[in-house]
Amino acid sequence: MVECRKDGGQERLIVPVFFDVNPKDVRHQSGPFKAAFLKHKKERREEVDGWKRALEYVGGISGYDLKAYNG
Repeated sequence: MVECRKDGGQERLIVPVFFDVNPKDVRHQSGPFKAAFLKHKKERREEVDGWKRALEYVGGISGYDLKAYNG
């Protein structure tokens, strides 16, 4: 998503939807994300580093935190 958004000189819209996760945990890779990243980083360091950069970026974009909505 992030690569597509920045590619080709034309910005594309990303609207994050945070379902059953705190947007802050996504941005900072804390909470449940921390353990998952540590587990996967042992075998796929380069790929996980890319995931982390993308999630830091997306976590900083205004999106929808579904816990804030009733319905």
